[in-house]
Amino acid sequence: MSEKNKVEQIYYSNWSDELKEGHENYWSTISLIAEWIGNSLEASRRYAISETSWSSTIGVSQAKEKFGEVRVYCYFAMDRPVKKEYKRFKKSVKKQNQAYHDWKKAGKGGSWEKEEYNSGKYPIKIPDISEFTKECYFRDLKHYRKVYFDAFKLWPQYEKAIRSGADLREYLFETVEELDQHYEELTNKHLTWFAKDPNWSEEGVKNIIANLTRRRDEIKNTYIFLNNMVG
Repeated sequence: MSEKNKVEQIYYSNWSDELKEGHENYWSTISLIAEWIGNSLEASRRYAISETSWSSTIGVSQAKEKFGEVRVYCYFAMDRPVKKEYKRFKKSVKKQNQAYHDWKKAGKGGSWEKEEYNSGKYPIKIPDISEFTKECYFRDLKHYRKVYFDAFKLWPQYEKAIRSGADLREYLFETVEELDQHYEELTNKHLTWFAKDPNWSEEGVKNIIANLTRRRDEIKNTYIFLNNMVG
């Protein structure tokens, strides 16, 4: 959560905690938020009318409150939903390609058809199932981020409880600068722990820094890819 949007957080981690006045429904509220996120992750959605509809291939195994946090356990690019979406996608592409070939054969049409069909997109290539599955995974990850950011906006006072319980919290930073800050703090924390290790070595320090830097760069590249992703 950025400093400029900071809201006083409501957060409890133990059922024995004494709830402040007005927080009596904390546990049920956290459960409700978890249910909302779970349903939203699995839901189908449609983009602008001019774009292709796409259904989520996320599978949610559990959505609940645990230790005062929102816990939603999910999997991306599930096999059955991917195959269903792939079948729908192929049907849609074949229909679009047929319209393109009909236009080309006729040699005439409206100005929008000329602009669209001369754009270089046609005929549209149908990826194999492996390539399509990867695309579904990244679409799911992008949707995962959107759902969580929507939850932060709907329940800003519970952002800590939502964010802390997220499985993929590394993908829930708003900017790469926040990601860099997170990994800088994480690296310092790991180095502090390692400094107390009887097996401390300079080589160990280098490995910690290298491994965390590599992981940070992988996630950063994914952020950039998702931001450039259409849809």
